[in-house]
Amino acid sequence: MKKDDQQHISCNFTIGCKQGGFGPGCKNCCAIEVIVKLSGKKSPVAEIAKQVIHKVDGKWQWNGVIKENPYAYRFLRNQNKDICIIATYCGECALASENALREFFWMVYANPKSKFVLLTKLPALLYDKVKKLKPDLFKYGIKVDKLKNLRIATSVENNEKKFRINQLAKFKCLGFTRLDVWFKPLLENIVNVDLTGIKSIRINVEKGKYKRCHEVFWIDLLSKQAVKQGVKVYYDFEKHELNKPTRRNK
Repeated sequence: MKKDDQQHISCNFTIGCKQGGFGPGCKNCCAIEVIVKLSGKKSPVAEIAKQVIHKVDGKWQWNGVIKENPYAYRFLRNQNKDICIIATYCGECALASENALREFFWMVYANPKSKFVLLTKLPALLYDKVKKLKPDLFKYGIKVDKLKNLRIATSVENNEKKFRINQLAKFKCLGFTRLDVWFKPLLENIVNVDLTGIKSIRINVEKGKYKRCHEVFWIDLLSKQAVKQGVKVYYDFEKHELNKPTRRNK
């Protein structure tokens, strides 16, 4: 079991998320911690960050406000092509406006040496928006399904959220073939996973102060399901971050 050493950085062209999140994977949202730290700094982006969070019973949470970040792409001038850019880490990209998504696809097109991942918990909504934008972008010479430096991914934390995989697979109807599933954080043993049309999966356990427990065999069984279906597996954890294996009934 080898950790993937690919570096990832965030490109937060949209900041903010639904109040309460989209499932148990959002309970200990690490993006909230990033936004809180960012809001305490003196910068234009900090002013945006302050508008998307509020305190409830002493705990910072998303307030449901979605803001566009006009400063998101400045770092691309000095971008190292070996770094993968996640869009967007501090918000739900499917909630972005059509203009924000249009600009994102333009930036992917204009920076072919950079690698991008469009990560969403709402693949069905994102599909509808991309489908609507596709002919419009084509008028300007941008074939979104031909962008070799773009991957589209969704996250799945438990069996209840497996439906996101089928929703993500619909992107094949638009010509997208670089589709990934991120099992992050992995909160239970996920079974009977259909990865038809999926190129790769990434697995990570929950980390941080309030991390929930996991079992190592969850990772092993999920990996075997992927390998059996010809899907690549990447790991985003170190061995010391795993719990000690527990004895299971055969």
